Amino acid sequence: MKVLSFDTSHPRRTVVNLTWENEEISLLLDISSSQQDKLLFAIDHLLTSIKASLDKLDGLVIGIGPGSFTGLRIGLSLAKGFAWAKSLPLYPVSSLETLALSFPWQCLPEATVVASTDARMKKLYACVYQKRQKILPESDIFPQDLANFLVTLAGPFWFVGENPYLEIFRALLGESHIHTLPLWISPHVLRDHGLAQSPLSHEEMMTLEPLYLRKSEAENTTPTKTAGEGQ
Repeated sequence: MKVLSFDTSHPRRTVVNLTWENEEISLLLDISSSQQDKLLFAIDHLLTSIKASLDKLDGLVIGIGPGSFTGLRIGLSLAKGFAWAKSLPLYPVSSLETLALSFPWQCLPEATVVASTDARMKKLYACVYQKRQKILPESDIFPQDLANFLVTLAGPFWFVGENPYLEIFRALLGESHIHTLPLWISPHVLRDHGLAQSPLSHEEMMTLEPLYLRKSEAENTTPTKTAGEGQ
C-alpha cells in the first residue's frame, strides 16, 4: 500500500501522512501563512525521506472540510492536481467525520463524541457520533443550538477538536457530563477512512468541491447587483 493523505481544513493544523508499503511517516504542521508552499515542501520532504515518488502511489486521500475556506481550496486543488497528473485514485473524506473517528473508540465504545472546530461568527462546525454512529451530520451551528440537541441525549459527552464555547455546554449539560480530549485528526485514521470509501470517477473528481457549509466571508460581503447595474 502506497498512499499519500492530507487534510488542510484547520487554519493552523495541517495533517500529512505517507504510507509506503511497510513504512509510515506523518507530519502535523502549524501553518498560518504561505500554506501552499509549506504543504508542498512537507509532501516533498516525506517522499524524499523514504525515497518514494508520486508516480508510484496507489492513491490519494484528501480531507474536504468543513473548515478553513482558504485551506480547503489549497488542499483540494493540490490533491486534484496530483491525481489528474499521475492518474491516481482520489478518496475524499469529511474532515469532521475523520476527527470524530480519531476518538479512541476501542477504549470507550459507547461514547457520545462531539467533533467540532471554530467556524467563526460565533458558530461551530460540528458533528456528533454515538457508539461510533453519526447522529448529527456536519453542521454550521450556534453553540446554544448544539447544546440543546445534546441535552436530549444521555451523557457523558466527549468533546474533541476545537470548541471555544465549552462554558455554554457546561452550564446546560453539567460540569460532570463534559469531558474534553485535546486531539486533532489522526493521520492513520485519515488514511484508513479514505481507503474505506470508493475512489472518485473521472467526472466526480473534476466536479468535486470542498464541503462548504456556508458562503465565505468575501461572498457574504460582496454587494448583490440590482437590475440595470453594470450595464
